[in-house]
Amino acid sequence: MISEKNYKALLSTLHKDIHDSARSAAQAVMGKVGYSYYPMSEKFTPEQIAAFEKMRQIPGVQSALEAIITKASTSAIHTFLAYIDGIGDPDVFGSDWTGVALVDLDPASEYSSYLGELFYEYDEAWRENTSS
Repeated sequence: MISEKNYKALLSTLHKDIHDSARSAAQAVMGKVGYSYYPMSEKFTPEQIAAFEKMRQIPGVQSALEAIITKASTSAIHTFLAYIDGIGDPDVFGSDWTGVALVDLDPASEYSSYLGELFYEYDEAWRENTSS
């Protein structure tokens, strides 16, 4: 099982990362910073760029965007955690989902599941599954 120290660090950092990402995305819309997003091969369309230009003229839009992006990201992470706990069902690829366990790794262990890297690979698998 995961230790209290590790789950507190993990969950607190997830919230920080959500808020930081929302702020960066909203600042990008406002033209304050550059922004790259996944999938890397996609670019903003001319229509999206024109919409950003119009949005920049609206007072309060940056904080509104931050709030919407934070809520959407938090919702996705909460659902993901429910999948891990086994109280949610991913319902993709016809799996019989049982949940999974997060465990503390031995500091000497070289094991890594590379979930961060696999995350992007499975976006393509999901897109293929939903288009069929």
